[in-house]
Amino acid sequence: LLSCGKFDIDTLFTLTSCKVPVVSPQQLMLDAVLAGETKAFNAGIICDSTYLASGIYPQLWHAAAARHNVVGTHCSAGAGSLYDFLDSYIEAGGSAPIDAFLVDDLTADIGFLEKQLAAIRDYSVEESMKYGRYVSADATIVSSVRLTLASCYSILRSGSLFTHKIAQPAYRRYTISPRPW
Repeated sequence: LLSCGKFDIDTLFTLTSCKVPVVSPQQLMLDAVLAGETKAFNAGIICDSTYLASGIYPQLWHAAAARHNVVGTHCSAGAGSLYDFLDSYIEAGGSAPIDAFLVDDLTADIGFLEKQLAAIRDYSVEESMKYGRYVSADATIVSSVRLTLASCYSILRSGSLFTHKIAQPAYRRYTISPRPW
């Protein structure tokens, strides 16, 4: 949930005595690259184009960096494939290598993005020449969807909330959309 959405839903659940844990895909994703030993100082956030113009991702990034006492960080947001993101990053004047690509788009094909990253690292491919200097040698792809599913599974497992009919955790996505007036 973007910005204050997690706090609002968590507060609502607490006030109504609903004991359902609330997770934020964005918070999980940002914590994954800012809380560990290897920190990302320059991140590229690939998101749904609906949220791109809002400018919310740089705000979330800087708040998470402050929460983890990481200084000197930068993030850029973009939409589309890895190549699309890097094209817009270069066009906007970005020159520092990206340490991590954070993907917060439910429709993104993570396998395809990983193939694109592998092509950038392959010196025999044209994309390596074009994008290689904009991607750090140990750059990773972090998916909010994968982290959210893992977190939900962990919550269910730690609380012994599985029944005999074990199934993948389900999720609900809340989005902001303009009023149809």
